[in-house]
Amino acid sequence: MTYDIYQVNQEHYAEAAKAFLFQVADLIKQKTVTGQRAIQASDALNIAESYSIKEPGMYWFIALTKSGGSVAGLMKLKTQDTEVKVEDLCANPTMQGTGTELIERAVQFSERMGKNGRLTLTDMSKPREAGGQTFYGKLGFKAPLDDPTSITKNLNPNANLGIWSPVQKKVGNSWKKI
Repeated sequence: MTYDIYQVNQEHYAEAAKAFLFQVADLIKQKTVTGQRAIQASDALNIAESYSIKEPGMYWFIALTKSGGSVAGLMKLKTQDTEVKVEDLCANPTMQGTGTELIERAVQFSERMGKNGRLTLTDMSKPREAGGQTFYGKLGFKAPLDDPTSITKNLNPNANLGIWSPVQKKVGNSWKKI
């Protein structure tokens, strides 16, 4: 079950979160998830990261609120030859900033995996839904002309020149808009 961040209303979010957690719980029971670690994401969120040995190269991220431990967002990443693909991304519509935080974690993960911060994803938002395109555009994603649903983000301006036009640059330990 795949949900895009801007297709999810509160009712569907609860369903998606439940299904995602059941998938992760099942993988843990089968002892196919290893390398779990917690990441302190922001003042409001913690993010748990797990690796699936049942599906090589698949990583699961769950954003939990620090106040009540409820699920704020979910993300599944898959490592590929030259980039990391965002397979699933779902954020609680009442918790602003969760989707952005998860994408930032995905960029850091891509850098950690030696993929130069390069991410790809398929924009599942409806064609008339400008919210998804606006969200991904503000984060620096660009759609290739031949496939407007497949979009790419590359925060390393020296990697894969010509594929991505940088809208951000690294200043110290953070990224700033140009």
